[in-house]
Amino acid sequence: MRNLWILGLLAAACSDGTTDDQPLPATGDTGSGEAFDPGMNRGTAGLEGLIQDEEGNPVVDLSVQFCPKSGTCFTPEVWENGNFTFTHLKGGTGSMKLVPPNDSNLSPVALPITIADDATFSFDVTMLTKQHTVELPETTTEVEVAPGVFMSLGTDTVQPRGVGTPATEFSWTDASADMPHIEGVEAEEILGLFYVQPYHYVAYADIRMQDVWGVADGETRLYQYRADEGVWHLVGAGTKRTGELIFDGRVTELSTLLLVR
Repeated sequence: MRNLWILGLLAAACSDGTTDDQPLPATGDTGSGEAFDPGMNRGTAGLEGLIQDEEGNPVVDLSVQFCPKSGTCFTPEVWENGNFTFTHLKGGTGSMKLVPPNDSNLSPVALPITIADDATFSFDVTMLTKQHTVELPETTTEVEVAPGVFMSLGTDTVQPRGVGTPATEFSWTDASADMPHIEGVEAEEILGLFYVQPYHYVAYADIRMQDVWGVADGETRLYQYRADEGVWHLVGAGTKRTGELIFDGRVTELSTLLLVR
């Protein structure tokens, strides 16, 4: 467990108090991104970093994008041996998207990043190998996706946004021990960060998990990150029952989950 500074950068996403009750409408993805064009997004903010795997090797076979809350996603001006550099961006909050090919064993990463004018933000990331992969049943059924973590999943409810390949598998990766920069949620403490795939698919999944943190009833909240909007959305609060946390909302976006108190 580690402390989270109260950033409040995306307060609207954290204070709406809503819980997702219906599957998200299908929308198109941002595509492969645009190379930098000064006429499109001239600014004075920069973003740079290094992307490595768990053994410290640079990761080069993946899509790297910075996507402002509105407008076009951008690819790096410099992308070499795992190092990326964006310059001349406009300050503000957007999504950093690191997406390996579909056949990769690495988990995609999607998180909010706030960049400031006249400054360069550094964002280093360790790409994690998928830890737990299960076959999706044809009809939505509760599945143990990782030890002590249960979600209601099936090929009938896990669907691509727009046109895409039907999902056959689901992966859960616990990134709590290799946590990158986190912002956008008011909380006393981050308890866990989890990457779930297939990335950017919609779902309609109840979720419960073993309480390995020893928290009190109603003390925890689970958020899901919607990269296209650049905000965390509340899944629900955790009710403690017989050693488990049962959340009162559903996971509807397969991307990044954040457990806080």
